Amino acid sequence: MALLQSGDPQQRYLPVPIHNLLAEREEGNLGGLALERAVKRMRSELVGLSRDREVKAFEGSSVTCMCVDEVEDRYLLCGYRDGSVSIVDCEDTPKAGKHAFETVQRLERSQAHRFIVTGCAWYPLDTGLYMTGSFDKTLKVWDANKEANAHTFALPDKVHCIAMSASARHSHVAAGCGDGTVYLCDLRSGSHHHSLRGHRGSWVSSAAWRPGDDFALVTGGKDGTLRLWDVRRTKSCLAMLCQEGRPRQPKRGRGDEDDLSPPIAHSGGVDAVLFTPEGRYLLSSGADCRLREWDPDTCELVVVNFGTFPRQGAGRGQLHRVLQPACASNGPIVYHPRVNDVVGCNVETGERVLTLRAHLDAVTCVCTKARGESVFTAGMDHNVLVWQPPRSWHKEEDEAGEGDGGGDL
Repeated sequence: MALLQSGDPQQRYLPVPIHNLLAEREEGNLGGLALERAVKRMRSELVGLSRDREVKAFEGSSVTCMCVDEVEDRYLLCGYRDGSVSIVDCEDTPKAGKHAFETVQRLERSQAHRFIVTGCAWYPLDTGLYMTGSFDKTLKVWDANKEANAHTFALPDKVHCIAMSASARHSHVAAGCGDGTVYLCDLRSGSHHHSLRGHRGSWVSSAAWRPGDDFALVTGGKDGTLRLWDVRRTKSCLAMLCQEGRPRQPKRGRGDEDDLSPPIAHSGGVDAVLFTPEGRYLLSSGADCRLREWDPDTCELVVVNFGTFPRQGAGRGQLHRVLQPACASNGPIVYHPRVNDVVGCNVETGERVLTLRAHLDAVTCVCTKARGESVFTAGMDHNVLVWQPPRSWHKEEDEAGEGDGGGDL
């Protein structure tokens, strides 16, 4: 990126776009809040491999799911292919120099799950509680302070995904299972009597609660369908999203599972669904190597061309395809795995603004901090990498970093 010399000795070299923003601010043409948003958005497009922050090497298996708590924005929860679980303290420090994020808790396979961990989630109001789902047909609730299992939901089939609601009005964890059913596990009562049926002949591969709507849940399945649910209703499927554009409403008087020709959102199956942080857009990724964008209010397809996202080893792990994209908290960017890389796309335009290259094998998971700028990626190479925008615009530091692996603009 081009650098422009500044008169401020503390910021001797600034990127040209930031220099222009500061000039607009000095002239009174740009408000303080608008400047802050513009700088955050610009920094989200400058993410690169961190030269001084790293996650201490994991031993054994590869990471299959991960998330950062939203209370302290500090603890990285990871689930592994061998059934183990760990928590990494990712609290950043302003101190210069190398700093390794340490594992503060590790549950081995004998303590956690017998098979692959397919989903993990923090309790949204407290870092003392988290959930994990697995192919051993259980969804387990853990007490992080005691490092012990607080409760186990025994489900009828393998758990392929879990999603924790951020609502204070209910404490439901949605668990998508191999029988095509979504079970709503109530943390308060310890039961899972409420279930959502509609995905036919295959497993539910992904689920996400809509931010700002306590009862709206979206699920995607191996059958290629993408469904919007209102969990308060008996016939709770509100719409089935269609890649042709307009959604289909379930027929009255018939169960959702009786619809023999549901509309398809992704050919070959839906692998991941997620909302942008403010809930304005719904994003879905599928086995057709496509990323699609939807309007959650109308359930219609938003025409945005993100391109294709080919994957390495398409035949590997067909019983559970590990794929976890993520949205940036400081800009309209979605990070999506593509073979050994991660591609950052503008959510509004589809433009590819950066590529993160450093993994030696297929990238499976991406997650971001809710209020920070750090991005974490995990791959089949058993590595978890930290990506951050530049800490300084001093020319000496920029030159010192040349040659390091990182984001390509």
